[in-house]
Amino acid sequence: MSFFMPLPSALRFNMKERAPAKDYALKEYERQGRLAIWIDGSVRNLKERRGSPAVTSFAWKVVHDDGVVDWADMFVKNEKRETSAREAELFGVGYCLHNIVRHIFENDPRTRAGVHTIVVYTDCLDAVEKIAQQPGGSRVRYWEWAEWPVAEIYVEIEKLAEQYGLTVEINWVPGHEGVEGNEWANFIAHKANGYESHELRWTDRVACEWIEKKWWARNERDEARKRGRWTLRLSLFEELDNCDHRPGIRARAGGGLALVSCCRLELHQPRIFAHVRATIEDSLSDSNCHPFRYKDMMGMHNGGVGAGADWTLGSLLRESSKHTAFED
Repeated sequence: MSFFMPLPSALRFNMKERAPAKDYALKEYERQGRLAIWIDGSVRNLKERRGSPAVTSFAWKVVHDDGVVDWADMFVKNEKRETSAREAELFGVGYCLHNIVRHIFENDPRTRAGVHTIVVYTDCLDAVEKIAQQPGGSRVRYWEWAEWPVAEIYVEIEKLAEQYGLTVEINWVPGHEGVEGNEWANFIAHKANGYESHELRWTDRVACEWIEKKWWARNERDEARKRGRWTLRLSLFEELDNCDHRPGIRARAGGGLALVSCCRLELHQPRIFAHVRATIEDSLSDSNCHPFRYKDMMGMHNGGVGAGADWTLGSLLRESSKHTAFED
């Protein structure tokens, strides 16, 4: 098998025997400075069309605003032509490097913090052998169609190394062996492909039931974060007028709109907006940004209430409910 490109210097592989490979994957999150992305390809044969539709799924861990680490996932579906599971997984390697990794490094500073190695796990040993230019079996040797996708993977690895100083590690993980990342990606692929539980092997059913519980729990946590970020909870501030700082934070009369931003004190980087919007641009200054603290909350308000008014912060909070939301 010949390729027109050499292996990138920033590319590493792990194609150990089944037991060591499983152990290596199980200990992935004990290692530091690594972002692991788990890939799975699923093909469902429908309407006498072998290999269609095909789904490639991805699972990885992200760091949220509150510092909690949780699972994230997505899938890409191809219904246009016949596709094998090996094609779906090989496609997934290139897709995750070009799209998921780049998105994280450009938009998610918490998740990318301290990362120096991208780790891609796939349970398709054939795909790993093809990328590694290993002889493999006949299924790998005669994959002429794969040479261009593999070349694109090499180019993307070199770009990531040049732009971010990253090393890329592509690892084989035994499928359906209880490795959470692999099982999570497998669950997402089956779900996206419309598999019913009775269509799966009993071992797959057990694993999918295990991950499904975690998946629903993760979704509930995500919804709770959204509610905390965008939903007003005045009940947290019922006694705000009685806080120690009340005399110093009476709302100053002005023509601006009453706006409040607040967050938990325990956050390492609290989102306190020092410059809040006002209806009159001239009134937007440090002088009308008033900090406050209540229980385990801290925040900032702009004091922009009706002219001649002398409102306490509690009144200001109630008025601001028409225009803003609290973030906890």
